[in-house]
Amino acid sequence: MPPCSPQDQPIATRYEAGQVTVNLTCMERRNALTAEAVSGLHNALDEAEDRSGCRLLVITARGSHFCSGIDLTSALPPPWLTDQEPSVSTLLNRLATSTVMTAAVVDGAVTAGGVGLTAACDVVIARSAASFQLTELRLGLVPAVILPYLARRTGPHRAGALALLGETLSAEAACRAGLADHVSVRPDSEDDLRWLRGQLTAVRRADIHTLKAYRDVCAAPLPPAETVKELVRQSFESPAARRRIEALRRMGLV
Repeated sequence: MPPCSPQDQPIATRYEAGQVTVNLTCMERRNALTAEAVSGLHNALDEAEDRSGCRLLVITARGSHFCSGIDLTSALPPPWLTDQEPSVSTLLNRLATSTVMTAAVVDGAVTAGGVGLTAACDVVIARSAASFQLTELRLGLVPAVILPYLARRTGPHRAGALALLGETLSAEAACRAGLADHVSVRPDSEDDLRWLRGQLTAVRRADIHTLKAYRDVCAAPLPPAETVKELVRQSFESPAARRRIEALRRMGLV
């Protein structure tokens, strides 16, 4: 799969009216979580948290794929397992615990780690073209990084079943399962952004942070980071997983 062109970088960020919007723009790689995209999302969170007037960070995407998860065209296991670059695991934790509200407006296919990206957000809006699918086990991989965030939304048994079956959920089915919070029938995603801002008009940023912190007390604790990294490393080092990923690379499917 080709890299993003120079004029089509992995993300574009803008700030307006108390909101940082991050648009995933690398359609050539199905908006995969490349090192550049992960770094850009970390930077966007920094900007949102540093702006005293900001209460909301929203992730959107261009193209028919919202996010396809970890970039399988780069070196495997991922370099972030040895702290050589910003971590996907740390990114998901930051989305879940940030002092601002985090949201994803999904209008395309979300697969593998992309489902974890949305699940870590406080609010997920699913538009008509949205679909959600866990594809890791088909490659011989265990979704160790994302499963705790899915389990917090759906419950551990349902999260496990979604990973085992790999079924594709529509926007409505994802909302019933807990992977999405709101199904949008608004004409445009910009209308969803305006609706989100409107919902937060009377909400203080300090109260957002307090609510999120208390919600985390009520939820099951996340597994230790080293446990997650070791399971991811073992998955990617599996000969079966390597063969399947290499086959997908040759066919240009990742």
